[in-house]
Amino acid sequence: MSRVLEPFEYFEPVSLAAASQLLQTGNTRIMAGGVDLILKLRRRLVSADRIVSLKKIPGLNYVTTDDEGYLHVGALATMQQVADHDQVRESWTALAEGNAAVGSLQTKRMSTVVGNLCVSTPVSDVTPALFVLGGKFIIVGRDAERIVDAEDFFTGLGTTVLQPGEIVREITLTPTPDNTTSLLLKAAKTHDDISKVCVGIAVTVNEGLFLDVKIALGAVAVTTVRALEAETFLRGKAWSDDIIAEAGAIAAANIDPISDVRSTAAYRAQLVKVMVRDGLKESVRRLTESEAG
Repeated sequence: MSRVLEPFEYFEPVSLAAASQLLQTGNTRIMAGGVDLILKLRRRLVSADRIVSLKKIPGLNYVTTDDEGYLHVGALATMQQVADHDQVRESWTALAEGNAAVGSLQTKRMSTVVGNLCVSTPVSDVTPALFVLGGKFIIVGRDAERIVDAEDFFTGLGTTVLQPGEIVREITLTPTPDNTTSLLLKAAKTHDDISKVCVGIAVTVNEGLFLDVKIALGAVAVTTVRALEAETFLRGKAWSDDIIAEAGAIAAANIDPISDVRSTAAYRAQLVKVMVRDGLKESVRRLTESEAG
């Protein structure tokens, strides 16, 4: 049930250092797009005495690549920016597809990619893409900066490694190797609904063999998880329908999902089996079409 917001102090610093200092005191919350935060404040799921907005800090709404081929997504880049970005769609396809899969057009235009990730929800359609594409978080505090791998950033439901005063300045993704493709699959009641299961896959092939495979599963645990056993099974094998189906079965056998209002645990396991299989088949199709073209 939505209510009128409780009173709070509102700050619009013009530098990350100033924002970091404000975040170190009291019941203070950071806001980028505000889509998740404002809803939770209205529903009394969280409280805040002070809110620190990043909107007035210049130069944080970028989506760009560097000379070494790394992708950089700034703290204020929106999900729509990433979903529509030509280089992201071509080289980091799972990230583009994950952002495109999120909610309504209005949500994507307001929500930031970094803000979505910092919510640390297991049903994020973006997190599996980071797991399979070598994502890292660049975190700044008042006096220092550190880099955290995506798989180490999330510590539980709604929790991350961020300490008081720390802000994610950007996320980075590693260059995409040759003969590699990635994708993001989502199963939900409707396109705008929260995922029952989401699956990120990145595949590198060489002469008909799975040279490298990364599979990440969302909405099957308190955080996104890698399907490590299925990945190990596939590496070095020639692709075939039987091998791909077996990988899906292995992925499903190594999760322990819950039942909730969106799905039963048994159905989530079946979805993982089918979605991993279908995602691998689609990956192979994309790569073979690319080679033929």
